[in-house]
Amino acid sequence: GGLTRPSHARLVGAACLLLSVVLISSVPVAHTLAGLSVAAFAGSLIARDGLACLVGWALLLVCIGVLVAVAVGVRLGLQLI
Repeated sequence: GGLTRPSHARLVGAACLLLSVVLISSVPVAHTLAGLSVAAFAGSLIARDGLACLVGWALLLVCIGVLVAVAVGVRLGLQLI
């Protein structure tokens, strides 16, 4: 399938590289979601499983949402000071 092609594997690799930056951050919950996403991507590449890859992409989107929410919260908090 499309999610197990080598070109998609490179895209997953790039996503995991970006997720590694989140993994070393101290943002609450985001690093956990990033780790789960990397684990889902790894499982999908090993087993050539498209469903696990979709789970990895979904967790990546949730992680991005958490990062955006934290950034907006910090910005709003700094405006109150």
